[in-house]
Amino acid sequence: MIKKTLILLMMTVVCALNSKAQLERGYYRIQNAYTDRYISIEDNDKNNYTINKSTGSVDMSGIKTYKPGLKVTTSPSTIVLVHKVKGSKYDFEGQGTSIHEITNNRLYIHLVPQSDGSYQAYGHYITDLYLKDDSDPNKEEAYLKPSSKSEKAMNWWARKVDTSTEYIGILPDVEIGGKFYGTIFASFPFKLVSSGMKAYVVSSVSGDGFTLQEITGEIPAAEAVIIECSSNSPARNIILPIESNVKLGINNSLFGVYCDRKTAKFFNATVYDQKTMRMLSQHNGKLAFKKASENDLTQGQFLKANKAYLSVPNNAPDILVLNGGAGGDSGEESGGDSGGGSGGESGIISPTTCTIMNGDLYTLTGIRIPEGTTPKAGIYIKNGKKIIIK
Repeated sequence: MIKKTLILLMMTVVCALNSKAQLERGYYRIQNAYTDRYISIEDNDKNNYTINKSTGSVDMSGIKTYKPGLKVTTSPSTIVLVHKVKGSKYDFEGQGTSIHEITNNRLYIHLVPQSDGSYQAYGHYITDLYLKDDSDPNKEEAYLKPSSKSEKAMNWWARKVDTSTEYIGILPDVEIGGKFYGTIFASFPFKLVSSGMKAYVVSSVSGDGFTLQEITGEIPAAEAVIIECSSNSPARNIILPIESNVKLGINNSLFGVYCDRKTAKFFNATVYDQKTMRMLSQHNGKLAFKKASENDLTQGQFLKANKAYLSVPNNAPDILVLNGGAGGDSGEESGGDSGGGSGGESGIISPTTCTIMNGDLYTLTGIRIPEGTTPKAGIYIKNGKKIIIK
């Protein structure tokens, strides 16, 4: 009887430990336990991640690591949706892709819990390849590397994204009349957390003016938006990634890109086109979109990652100003009134709430599967509910 009781007790303890070791589904930042650097997905083009078919090794230098700082706290590239596929297999999603996708559907991540609460992560293709950071802990930034042997920089903390220590905040681009404005383009849906924050899309462009529409409630995935803040500090402009299947349902002339990498091996960047693109700015104390300067771009020629731009016709003026003008009185020189304003400043029309997605098929991060495309096995959203495709 005593022996049976001990066995049952041991089984209970083991089950409890295994349950605790399981990483629950959610948004995380992944931090190396040795170097303290965080993972950042800098390239989402699966054609750049080549696999050596004889050794199974993958060039993972499209994924960088950064020491804690502004790059980590403000970049959507550091936010990873972790979810279990089966058993110890997980997938890491972010920047419109996943580990499984960028390895041409060959690898999932196996998480091996360690005694200190961290994890070792490996993928199996021909052999086990563990994910590790560069072994020099003094570097401010480095690259993710696969390894087949035990090394110092192989253990990782899974830091749950929150609104206190592991927050993500908006870094404003311009200040107008004591308000701050910045753009963001993220692969995850999110909600505004800090006080004084509002989200807008550009609902129309006409002549030398544009009209904003406020978006209330949840902000859809893969939707470029302008965020109004009451502070220039990201720590006071916090957003929270969520799992949601809302969509915008109205016109939005803002677009964005996920990546701005240009290296010998990993080119994934969008060249700025001064004819059809305008960047968020200010003009005579009013919110505006202008032709980009070198400082607005990466390496002076590429759109910055996870930021938005305004799409305009070829013959658009160099400067477009908010109709009515944020930060100024309605009717000042600003390109005229759009005639759409109710319940707010001229140039900002009544708020709208995003709606539940229709019968189309979407990924869990809110990306629609094009019609005629056969989806891979996995979990999807349809009519607001999760479905499994095998």
